[in-house]
Amino acid sequence: MLKRQILIPSVICIACIVLVALCCRKMRNDRIESIKELTVSGVSGILQRIGTVTQRTQGLSIAVKPLLATGQITESPDDCPESIEYIEKIFHWYPVIRSIAIFDRQGYVLNVSIDESGHFIRDRFKSRGSVNVLRPSEDLLMNDESYSYVFPVFSDDVLIANISITFDMLQFMTSINSGYVRENKFWISVYLSYEKICFTFPPENTPVLSGALAIVEGIERQDSIFVKGTVTGKDFHADVVSYGMKIPFSDHFAGVIASGNISDIFLFTRGVFITAAILLILLTIVCILALQYSHYELRKVLKEKEIKIELLQAVFQDSPVGLMLFKDGQLITVNEFSLNILSDFIKVSETGFISFSLPSRFLEQMTNENGEEWNLFSFETFGNEVHLLKSQSDTVINMETYTILVFANVTVMEESRRSAVRSEIAKSELLSRISRDFKRPFDRIKDAIVLLIQQYPDNTVLTHISGSVNLIAESIVNMKDFGDIEAGNVTLDELPFDLCETVNEVVDSYRKEVIKKKLKLHLSIEPDVVGKVVGDAARFKQILNQLLNNAVKYTDKGEIRISLDTAQPENNKVTIKCSVEDTGRGMSEKQLKSLFSVDTREKEGESIGLGTIIAKQLVNIMEGNILVSSPSTISNNLSMPGTKVFFTVQCRADVDYPKKLDYSAITDHRQLGVLIVTSDPHSVQYQVNWLQRKSITSDLFVYNAETGVLLANRLIIDRSRYQIVIIEINDNETSFKVLSELYQKGITQRHIFVFIDVWGKKGSYLRAKSFQADYYLNNRDNLYELENILSKNFPHLIRKEDLQKVELKKSLKILVCENNLLSQTVANLVFNKLGYQAEFVKNFTDMKKNLEAQSCDIMFVDMKFPPTNAIDVAVTLRKEGCKFPIIAVTSTVTKENIRTINDAGMNDYIHKPLDPDAVKNILYKWLA
Repeated sequence: MLKRQILIPSVICIACIVLVALCCRKMRNDRIESIKELTVSGVSGILQRIGTVTQRTQGLSIAVKPLLATGQITESPDDCPESIEYIEKIFHWYPVIRSIAIFDRQGYVLNVSIDESGHFIRDRFKSRGSVNVLRPSEDLLMNDESYSYVFPVFSDDVLIANISITFDMLQFMTSINSGYVRENKFWISVYLSYEKICFTFPPENTPVLSGALAIVEGIERQDSIFVKGTVTGKDFHADVVSYGMKIPFSDHFAGVIASGNISDIFLFTRGVFITAAILLILLTIVCILALQYSHYELRKVLKEKEIKIELLQAVFQDSPVGLMLFKDGQLITVNEFSLNILSDFIKVSETGFISFSLPSRFLEQMTNENGEEWNLFSFETFGNEVHLLKSQSDTVINMETYTILVFANVTVMEESRRSAVRSEIAKSELLSRISRDFKRPFDRIKDAIVLLIQQYPDNTVLTHISGSVNLIAESIVNMKDFGDIEAGNVTLDELPFDLCETVNEVVDSYRKEVIKKKLKLHLSIEPDVVGKVVGDAARFKQILNQLLNNAVKYTDKGEIRISLDTAQPENNKVTIKCSVEDTGRGMSEKQLKSLFSVDTREKEGESIGLGTIIAKQLVNIMEGNILVSSPSTISNNLSMPGTKVFFTVQCRADVDYPKKLDYSAITDHRQLGVLIVTSDPHSVQYQVNWLQRKSITSDLFVYNAETGVLLANRLIIDRSRYQIVIIEINDNETSFKVLSELYQKGITQRHIFVFIDVWGKKGSYLRAKSFQADYYLNNRDNLYELENILSKNFPHLIRKEDLQKVELKKSLKILVCENNLLSQTVANLVFNKLGYQAEFVKNFTDMKKNLEAQSCDIMFVDMKFPPTNAIDVAVTLRKEGCKFPIIAVTSTVTKENIRTINDAGMNDYIHKPLDPDAVKNILYKWLA
């Protein structure tokens, strides 16, 4: 034991000494490499500076040609300000330039220099020589303290002048090499043509410099040279490296001699060895004491806590859970509980030998989402599924490491949990299915009531029936929303909307009812509220509408107050704060606690329904919170305490990317140009018609794989032709690809870009804005938005009434594909009200016969038109070459429906039951 205690510190000591020696050797090698890098980078710096100057010669040659327009230097150089300005810029680019001189064939010289105060001096004079001999090629002329770089200037292959750039040698060398001196242990010298030392740092002549100069004396002339050596003196020991290279366009050489004192390395080495020796002695003493103490503690532990494997096996057998003991991957012991559960994987022979074939995933130890090391393992045996909750950990027994695996049978609990999950999903799907099944017959009932009310407007009974049907329809919608939320099928849109306008829209929808009940309705909007945000406006309106609906319903006297405020945007997010307060019947403490639960609740005998539950769930989805209190702060009547509901939701801040576009000179529509980028010219015909009515010039660019590369070139060439670029491509990713390519080339900065998203995918708005799209339209009914774009960006545009007139043909062939008699009656009433006589067909065969007899101007097709559906009808007609607009009539509008409608070649869609204003808009949009 004593030998081991002495041997370990000795080995550590020897290893440390070797390590110090290697470190010192590496320090010297690093120092030599640093000197070598210094010399190479110094010469490279000189040549690089010369190279960067020569790169400017072409630009300088072009700049001085206006000064030589007549074959000689102009008598008044100031008449060519651009040439003089370019020459003066050269001085700023290269501060080491002393002067720039221009020599012409007649002997005239224009010399430009800069004085000590930084002012430029321009001097034109006649050369003393009778005829100035011009140099036809580049050259480098050396002087004592400067050198000049001379190059020719040609005009139509005729030599007309020379330009000479004179550099300050001392400043030039100082600016190059001063940056390479890293510490006072380095010496730098710069030489030219081996004989002339131009620069030395430090400036004093040291013995190291004398020895270094002796090394490079007598170097044989060649294109490049590299020499290294050592200089040793009384008080120093230095490594020397010299590197030189021929300067282009001359016979001169530039070189750098660098040397570094390495005496400090030896001093450092000696100090390190002394320190290491002291530390190793102390380390040896500590190691011996630590080993003695650890040996004592180990014997104490083994004596007090000695555990026998046999005792552990006995404990295993009595355990009510599964226990397994492993060592080095081998199963050592297993209890009876484990053998019963895992009989398919573990076998014990008569001799006690244990064999097992457990799946690898059973032995893997993973951490669950809560950070706990418990994992669920499931397997099938005899047709039944078994679920085990297991964990494992390592332990040390008699100085050897074992793995203990523990598991419990949780099959009953896991099956109960899965059954509950399946029940919740089934409940949510049932609610959604019931609402979908009820919606279609209720739509037909609504059609009938609308038809009857139009025929008998003063019938009170019909009015009450209509109100009841609307309540039932609202409940059906709530059932669908609740089912979708419970099933996790709700996704939020990210589209811009004006917060104040949205709140005003909801509040205004209740003013008629509030006046009828003689209530006061107040809306308070804070002055610093954020105007436009990005989020799901429909869901926000749904929350506010539900809360305001309850306030109006349960308030019989007094007032209702709505307040709106926003927090300051933080991390590109805006917190919207809204409250609805009333002086109504109020709520008890029990009702407040159960307000947002799924249990059936009543408020003074009236059912509250699912509305508040849906509002709460939507607030949670929008990362907000909702609080309810009763009495309210505006009620003074104990019998009518009122209720206050306060909620917050999170939206994104709307970020604009301003562009420097000035269209104030455009006063006439005929001065405007619009480029429409599309993959289907027929789908944007309504935009072309609208622009023609405005007398606005519009061009179509059909985008595909072959024409994609031409779009950017067209916008660059015809930059002044187009002020607005509209991108409407049926494939969303292709639209973003087009916008991204134009953004990367800087083209989106030069025009107003309108991005039309036909799918309305989540995140599309923010993605389009990131590529500097000015406007994002998420539907195809966007003529109103285009009108607003014109008003906002062209404020001086003259409004001509004759340009805004829109006319329809007096007689239109309108074909309606609808098999339901009630829906046909409602549709016929709508078209008659608009002054048109529509034709109706009940199936696909009748439709084909009608089209063969006479072509139509527009077709309305019910989505469930027999024998298949409207999608197959549209696909068939488009394959046959039909060009007339096809409008889908649907009672359910979703993003998936819109995608299917567009893919089938339909032009648009309209809600069912048909509304006269909506039908009128469709006719004007596609047939005006």
